[in-house]
Amino acid sequence: MSVRFLHMADVHLGNQQYNLSARFNDFGRAFLDAVDLALDQRVDAVLIAGDLFHKATVEPKTLLIAEEGLARLQARGIAALAVHGNHDRARYLAQASWVDYLAERGLVRLLSPVFVEGGLLLEPETSYIELDGVRFVGVPWLGAAAPRVLREVAVACADLNASRPCFTVLITHGGVEGQMPHMPGGLTFAELEPLKGIVQYLALGHLHKPYCVDDWIYNPGSLETCSFDEAQYERGVYLVDVTGRETHIAEHRRTAMRPFFTINVQTDLCLTPDDLVAAARAEIAQAARKIRPVVDQCSDRERALPVVRLVLRGNLTFDRTRLEADVLHRMMRDEIEALHSRVENHTSPLKTSTVNTETLGRNELEKAIFEDQARGDSRFAGQAEAWGNLMQAMKALVLDGADPAAVYDLLDGHMAALEDGGHVDH
Repeated sequence: MSVRFLHMADVHLGNQQYNLSARFNDFGRAFLDAVDLALDQRVDAVLIAGDLFHKATVEPKTLLIAEEGLARLQARGIAALAVHGNHDRARYLAQASWVDYLAERGLVRLLSPVFVEGGLLLEPETSYIELDGVRFVGVPWLGAAAPRVLREVAVACADLNASRPCFTVLITHGGVEGQMPHMPGGLTFAELEPLKGIVQYLALGHLHKPYCVDDWIYNPGSLETCSFDEAQYERGVYLVDVTGRETHIAEHRRTAMRPFFTINVQTDLCLTPDDLVAAARAEIAQAARKIRPVVDQCSDRERALPVVRLVLRGNLTFDRTRLEADVLHRMMRDEIEALHSRVENHTSPLKTSTVNTETLGRNELEKAIFEDQARGDSRFAGQAEAWGNLMQAMKALVLDGADPAAVYDLLDGHMAALEDGGHVDH
């Protein structure tokens, strides 16, 4: 037994991110690069574990890219096996999806159980295909129904193995709970347990982060970056060799992608718009020094131009109407050669209900801000004035270039005084 396959997911063809034609091209190019890798590696099958398309309505240019890549596989006799994802399934009253269209043309094998009253059936050619002792079973995106259906699929796969044992690959579009913290839900390990031992390779999609669990659950991640929330994750595919009835070797192969960078600016100590601009300028300059070599050293300069965002985080100590986002945006464009740049304001207005900020001098306002920060944390709220004094004193030491030991001694003395119930004043 020797079967090699490539597992990809979340291609999202047609995603014209930020309304940029270059990003549309990036998603198409990522798909064609993955196809070329499959051709170079002489695989027997390519698995597309859902979301081939970004949305149910597919534009002609998007369809042409899908057809081009799949035709390359077809010309080499490589089976393209797919399941519907939540993005590319038929919508509302539509009778068929564009993945159904590709299947009608013979460019993909779209797999799904046959749902009948009282349960489901796994039918050859419709629900699964076999290649040299490897059985590929497909289950589309099912949302909340997935745990129940997968239990039934486990029973059906066990029945198939009883009559004809095979290395079983189950292709489905669904995520595992806890793999991406900002995405709640997903399949739990308890819900996947019925498949263990019956399915040797669980080929997942849906979550755009690569992960492997216990050498049988695999998710390759999306081929391109769909949002900044996932920009820190690698992109790629799994290249898998089935070496025996229950053995395989899976290698995650990274694929080229557009770089994304986030520049964070903490606003808590920016007491005026000018302070914020100065802090942003310093962070942008530092980021530019990292980004320029990445762009300059890449042979494909156009593809190396990054998507960059400047994120303002923390408390905003002045009126939001005085925030000059256009100035920040212009600074980014001047310093960093990017495909796309944006400014995001994630700040919160500082709650200073007991302080008239208009009548305070700079030092007084700074101290009031530090005290408000302390009051916002239940651990420090009871001694907000003392903590405000400490933060102001520590800032002064750091700005004066004091030895780190002096800063530590100041903090140590402050903590000792608080433990003794004493008053701290600096």
